Amino acid sequence: MPVIRSADAAVHQAHGSTFSSFVAPSRGSAQLCAWQLNVPAGLRGVAHRPTREEVLLLLEGELTVTLDGIATVLAAGDVVLVPASGEHRYIDCASPEVRIGACCSKEVGGIGTWILIP
Repeated sequence: MPVIRSADAAVHQAHGSTFSSFVAPSRGSAQLCAWQLNVPAGLRGVAHRPTREEVLLLLEGELTVTLDGIATVLAAGDVVLVPASGEHRYIDCASPEVRIGACCSKEVGGIGTWILIP
C-alpha cells in the first residue's frame, strides 16, 4: 500500500499560499492528484475553471469561496464539488490560516488555472 507521509510532500509556494503535493503523476499516480493548500488570513485566491471536477475539503478554519459567482461560507469538514468548467476561488480567509485538502484527475487543467502539480 503506497503511503505518502506529510514530511515527504513536494512543497511549493504560489500566490501567497503553500501547496503540499502528495499524489501526482510525477510521484507514481496513474489517475489522481491530491494536495493540501495552506492559505494565510486575508488572502484572496485566483479564480480559475478546471477542465475536470475537483473536490475541495476544508480541513481547518473558516473560508468563503465562490463557485460560479455564488459565495458560500465553509467550516472545517465542509466539501465543495467543483464541476468541470466551474469558476471558483476563495475570497475571505476568516481564520488565521486555512487548510484545504484537494483531489482531482491528473488531467485537470483549465482557463486561468494557476496550480501546477509537481
